[in-house]
Amino acid sequence: KDKNLIKRTLEYSFSEHVRPQDTPAVFAYAGDNRFGAELAWEFTKANWDEILERYGKGGHLLPRMVKPAVVFTTKEKAEDVRKFFKTHDAPGAERAIEQVIEKIYSNADWLARDKNKIKAWLKKNSY
Repeated sequence: KDKNLIKRTLEYSFSEHVRPQDTPAVFAYAGDNRFGAELAWEFTKANWDEILERYGKGGHLLPRMVKPAVVFTTKEKAEDVRKFFKTHDAPGAERAIEQVIEKIYSNADWLARDKNKIKAWLKKNSY
């Protein structure tokens, strides 16, 4: 829950103490944390040049740095991702970016359609 700790963890993942191939896993965990998803995305945007330097030469790690954004649930976030990658190269991650954007739109549509049903179910079935 501690956003400062999540931010420090993201920063630490770029230090000499963490192997570069392990950094994407840190981003995935931060992105899966409801308190860390926004932080992971903002950190990704702010540090894209370093991310691209580390992972932009091919392989499977650059797409993994984009995937944490898949948890977002608003069309505004989908457009934020789209806008960012219109002006920032992501060689080899183009498909992952389109998948993330599509999933965010899907999340937003699902939530808009079923939000009240979900709330009612949770209210009825939560202890």
